[in-house]
Amino acid sequence: MPKKIISTTVLLLLSIGIPRPQQTAAQQLFEPARLDLAIEAKAFTAADVNGDGIADILSVTEGGKITLHSGLLAGGYASEQIYQGPWFLYSKFEWFFTTDVNGDSAVDFIFIETDENTVNVFLGDGTGHFSQPVTTPATDFGITEGGFPACAGDINRDGYTDLVYQDLAVHGVFLDPRFYSLILLGKGDGTFTLSDTLIDKRPSYTFECCVIQDFNEDGENEIAIVRSTGGQIDSLYVYAVNGEGKWSLDSIWGMGMEVQNLLTGDFNNDGHTDVISANRRGEPGYWESIVVRLGDGSGGFPVQRNTIVLEILSKIAAADFNADGTLDIAFLSMDSGLEVAFGNGDGTFSGIRRLNPAFWESLKVIDINGDNFQDIYFHTFGGLSQLLNDGTGVFGTA
Repeated sequence: MPKKIISTTVLLLLSIGIPRPQQTAAQQLFEPARLDLAIEAKAFTAADVNGDGIADILSVTEGGKITLHSGLLAGGYASEQIYQGPWFLYSKFEWFFTTDVNGDSAVDFIFIETDENTVNVFLGDGTGHFSQPVTTPATDFGITEGGFPACAGDINRDGYTDLVYQDLAVHGVFLDPRFYSLILLGKGDGTFTLSDTLIDKRPSYTFECCVIQDFNEDGENEIAIVRSTGGQIDSLYVYAVNGEGKWSLDSIWGMGMEVQNLLTGDFNNDGHTDVISANRRGEPGYWESIVVRLGDGSGGFPVQRNTIVLEILSKIAAADFNADGTLDIAFLSMDSGLEVAFGNGDGTFSGIRRLNPAFWESLKVIDINGDNFQDIYFHTFGGLSQLLNDGTGVFGTA
C-alpha cells in the first residue's frame, strides 16, 4: 500500500517567463492544410485503424453521423460513413476517442453521448472495419442525467479499457455539493461493470479531468482527479487501491486555477511520471497557465514547475517534436490559437511558436504521414486542419 501523503506544500517553485518571440521565416503564420472532410464534425479522433502506418480520422456530426476518413499513402483521405446514430449533439464536449477495448491490438473507438447518457463501443478488426455499436445506458450503473465521463485507461491492468465516470447526483444525493467518481471496469466485449465508487467527504463543486497511471511504481495503477472545492485553486486528488481491493484517497496536490486539461509524462527525464495541466487562469509568481507537478516515484508530486504564457488555455498535448529526447507541448489558447513550446528538461518550457491564430476547439497529436514525426490535427469552426512536423519542431503543410 502506498505511503499516505496529504499535502499541498510546494517544496520548489520555478517560474520561467517566456517573452513572445519574433517570428522567424520558419515560424511565420500560414494557412494550414484544411481538410474539407470534417467541416460539419462536432468531434473527431485519429489513429491508424487499418495498420498501414498512415493516420486515419473518425468524425461525428451534430446529427450523429460517424464517418471514417482513411488516410492514403499518396496523401488525402477516402471517406466512408460507417454509422448513423440516433443522437443529436448539443455541445462539442461529447466523448469520442480511440482505444483497444478488448486487448486484441486492433483499434476500437468509444463514443459517449452525454444527452442520452449512453456508452457506445465500436470494435475494430484491424483492417478499418468496425462492428455495430455495443450500447449501454449509463443509468445501468446508477449514473444520473447529471453524470459524464472523466477518463479512460486500463485501471486494473487486465488488458481491457476501463472508464471513470463523474456524477453529481449519484444515489439520489442531489443537494449534496460533491462529485462522485464511479469506476467502470471493461469486460472486454464492449460492456462494463461498476467496480467501486469514490466518495470524498469534502464538498466538491466542479470536476475538470482525470488520468490513470502507476504513479508510485508498485505495479498498480492510481487514479488522479482534478477537483475544485470552491476556492480559487484546483487540486489533484490521487486515489490508490488498498489491500482489500478498494480505492481510497492517498494524497492531494495543488494543480492551478481553473484546470482545463490534464496529461501525464516524464517532463524532466528522471524516469518518474509527472502531471501537467493547461489552466484557464493564472496568478503571476505562483500559479501560471501551464503547471507541471514532478512525480517522485512514490506517488507524491512535491515539486511544482510553472511556465508563464499569460494566456487562457484549454487543451494541451505532449510529444517530442524536435527529437531532442525531451517532451514538448502543443496547446490551444483563446488568445493566440494553436502554439507549441519546447521542453527544457526540468519541467518548464520555452521557445513558444505560434502556429495558427484560428479559434480552437480540439487538438490531436499523431504521426499523420508515417515519417515517425509527431504532427498536429486541430479542429476549428472552419473544420479540421493539419500541420506536418519536419522532425525539428517546425510545422508546415507538406
